[in-house]
Amino acid sequence: MALATLIASCGFQNYQPKPIYPEKSLTKITSRDPNSEEFQRYLYDLNYPKNNIPIKKWGLRELTLCAFFFSPELDLARSKWNFAKSEIAISGQRPTPGMSTIVEHHSKAEGGISPWTFGLSLEIPVETSGKRSARMEQAYYLSEVERIQIAQEAWNIRHKLQLAWIEYNHSLQEASILQEEVQTRNEIVLVLQKRFNSGFSSSIELNNSLLDLQRTRQNFNQISLHTLELKDELASLAGLTPSTFNQLLLDIPGNEEDTTGVKEADDERLTNIINNDSQRYALQNRLDIHAALARYSAAEAKLKIEIAKQYPDITLIPSYIYDQEDNIWSLGLSGILTLIHKNKNLIEQAKILRDMEASEFELLQSNIIAELTQNKARYFASQSELNQEAHQIELLNTKVKQTENQYKQGIADQLDLFSSKLERLIAEENLRSIDYRKELAKAELENTMQRPFEDSENINRDIELSSKKNKED
Repeated sequence: MALATLIASCGFQNYQPKPIYPEKSLTKITSRDPNSEEFQRYLYDLNYPKNNIPIKKWGLRELTLCAFFFSPELDLARSKWNFAKSEIAISGQRPTPGMSTIVEHHSKAEGGISPWTFGLSLEIPVETSGKRSARMEQAYYLSEVERIQIAQEAWNIRHKLQLAWIEYNHSLQEASILQEEVQTRNEIVLVLQKRFNSGFSSSIELNNSLLDLQRTRQNFNQISLHTLELKDELASLAGLTPSTFNQLLLDIPGNEEDTTGVKEADDERLTNIINNDSQRYALQNRLDIHAALARYSAAEAKLKIEIAKQYPDITLIPSYIYDQEDNIWSLGLSGILTLIHKNKNLIEQAKILRDMEASEFELLQSNIIAELTQNKARYFASQSELNQEAHQIELLNTKVKQTENQYKQGIADQLDLFSSKLERLIAEENLRSIDYRKELAKAELENTMQRPFEDSENINRDIELSSKKNKED
């Protein structure tokens, strides 16, 4: 009766099935709404400016927060962390005691002595040499690896969005310039057509201009199509369907004038960070560096466990036997004789694992330094090239103004004016391409350092809070 009562009071859990329905999952994906109350509460919790909720203009930060909220990768990373944390509790469990009973009936009983024998014994395992604490230490550091992986996944999401955002903005600028180039080349063709009709121009010059116009139109059509594809890619990275994404008002950086001083100050600030702080940030603050250190600590804990296993655990076995009205008490002791081989092979294996983690850490640092050196070279090369091209643009702007004045004075004709504008447009296309390469190099530098150059306080906080937070909270 006592045993039955004990079992009934244990509060066993019952199995509850939780099937997956593909149709429901698909509906959940296609119905994601960035204007939902859940997403707005998420923004409040992340300390997003309250006066901007709901979001009216969507820039890179807003799209990144949207991706964080709807990201299945972050959900999976959080689940892995929760699983790893459960391993800490499991590793801290003490060995479960055992119990055994015996009941015997003797066929011969003399003098009225009871023919029954009852026995009860307990098995109480006792771990020695700090195995439990070493096991908990290993589980803790392995859970740290998974915790860091959430932030790493969040950073990867932000970096992918950043690259797509840079490419999308560049594609829009390129399409705008090509559209203007099409108009300018069309004006040149009209002028040459009039000259050809009047006999003042050859058909070769006209045909070449027509071919250039056709090629420019093809380039414009290709860029326009590519821009739509990039917009769909942005929608996918933000976790939204294209139809939902098209309803958002994107905060596209404009081509503001008179920002030379601001850009020069910004370039100087970035140059100082890259030259003075980039290696320190890359080698100390990167998430994979912290994860590698956690893996090494887990390997150290693994070695502690195997060394502790040299010493045997013991099991205390107190027992009581009622044998035909005679009370018998006993205390047994059992253990595995590990002293024979002293766990040498597993200890050596754990040492190899620790050395391997140390080697991987050094390799990671070496790869980071090499990657940082390459990205710094790309950034400074593109910056130098951009400065040269910007100087060329200034000269061409001056030339266009001079040609306009000459045209007004009757010194230059329409063809001279349109040709000077076309020359400037081609140079501007080249400038935008160089600036695009510079922005990509800058983004890759950020990724290598894992430190945003702009709005770093908000971005780091967004990643930290999004890493810790479950959408259900």
